[in-house]
Amino acid sequence: MTIMKSFGEKNLLHLAFIALFFLATTNPFVRSDGCPPGTVHTDEGTCDNIDLQFQTSSTGLKYRTIKDGSGPTPQTGQKVSAHYSGWLDAFDTGKKFDSSRDRGKPFQFNVGAGKVIKGWDESFATMQVGERRQIIVPPELGYGSRGAGGIIPGGATLYFDVQLLELL
Repeated sequence: MTIMKSFGEKNLLHLAFIALFFLATTNPFVRSDGCPPGTVHTDEGTCDNIDLQFQTSSTGLKYRTIKDGSGPTPQTGQKVSAHYSGWLDAFDTGKKFDSSRDRGKPFQFNVGAGKVIKGWDESFATMQVGERRQIIVPPELGYGSRGAGGIIPGGATLYFDVQLLELL
């Protein structure tokens, strides 16, 4: 009762209404793409669970498949079309540094030809067409101690969401 007397019953009701309105209209646990944590926003507009643990390759590349593919795997030197988004600190953070998805234009490269970072060559060499993965690229499989373009600092671990769209 002391709070009501000092603050005023009317003011306390207004404050309670504002708090309820905020909780009813916002969800601090949903990302800007509408998906809750622990999920990924798919190209189909749905949110898929990504409860899978990361696997680690012998080179230190970490990866997990978030959508299985059903097509063939590229041969060394084969040109592929892929979508990707890349972050500096973790997946789906405000530190996204590049995204073919955001541009609406897939990226094309030859797998295993050394034209992309080593972590990409390694990951895409074992993916099937249609497969989507999250990969964590350690500095030695990324841009190393030199960094890249003033955007990626030296020694950075890179976080990518990649999808193999087609073999060309």
